[in-house]
Amino acid sequence: MLEATGAHAGRAAVMIRFATAGDRDAKQLAVEDIVREVHALDTVRSYRLVVTGPEAAERWTDALAVPLRRAGYRIHLETTGTHVPAGAIDWQAITPVRGSSIVNMHADEVRVIVDARTEAHELDQYAARWRCDHYLVQPRTREDVMHTAQLVAQRPRWRFTVDLREAVNLPSRLSAMGSIDLQPGAEAETTLLA
Repeated sequence: MLEATGAHAGRAAVMIRFATAGDRDAKQLAVEDIVREVHALDTVRSYRLVVTGPEAAERWTDALAVPLRRAGYRIHLETTGTHVPAGAIDWQAITPVRGSSIVNMHADEVRVIVDARTEAHELDQYAARWRCDHYLVQPRTREDVMHTAQLVAQRPRWRFTVDLREAVNLPSRLSAMGSIDLQPGAEAETTLLA
């Protein structure tokens, strides 16, 4: 798949997305089977793994991180910043949610999804909380494009970014290719969605 958002947008990667608890299409796989599946999906040998989904940081553990890193993968975690990840990671992209309780942690990238209510002082607060090289603002909808551009004009350290799936109509087969949906089971096992 191609990463569709953030500082690594346009790069090849494999994605693990933690699914919701109610997903009925799940089957149990041992961690070593997940490592094999990730390697099989990485046909271009990017050795880049994006971990995302509901509460990804809370659900990511060393039980998965260690064997995947031993297999040579760089772990990129996408999170809302509400939980410190329990597993090892190499890159952390935080997309804060307005009104959420945010914990103190390292960020490599901060991405704010902009809507009509987003104000410049919010960007200042996020930049003060997380020191990093990549501050990105992304419009939630096409109606938010001009407001996003105005925020960048007011706060030049922030870069305008888009979701490639929407901006260039990235075919779903490219954005979904190389991705698996996981739902955690026991510590030594994880559920993989086919």
